[in-house]
Amino acid sequence: MKQIQIKEDYKINDLGDMSEIGEIIEKIDIDSNSVVELNLRHCFIDYPATSQIIDKVLFQLKKNSGNKELIIKHDYYLPESTILNLLLLGSKYFNIEANKEIELELLSKTIKDQINKDSIIIEIDVVSRTGELIQSYKYGK
Repeated sequence: MKQIQIKEDYKINDLGDMSEIGEIIEKIDIDSNSVVELNLRHCFIDYPATSQIIDKVLFQLKKNSGNKELIIKHDYYLPESTILNLLLLGSKYFNIEANKEIELELLSKTIKDQINKDSIIIEIDVVSRTGELIQSYKYGK
């Protein structure tokens, strides 16, 4: 399993600075790993750059063969639709427009349709500040 910890690995927690995020995105390489854990804990995720980081991982996973999984960890305990909209705002992988909130039913369908086609499972774990799992959402087969 490949672990990517944005705050620990790149010493950044505000994902709003595109120049810094662009450099991080260029460095992300999952190699041939089929399971990737993307740790966004202690990061401000309400920026389109968040989806660009997730897109980079998903496009790399898509190239790998077999079943793949992306585990996203963060520490915002919000309604599922809000979490998805924050994480995927402007996603090219899912073809989601920036600055346009999508209802949960349509968003879930969009996610499932794309990741099932690419044999990817996405798990989103909401984790407390102390590291305890609060809520988990899973998408895909």
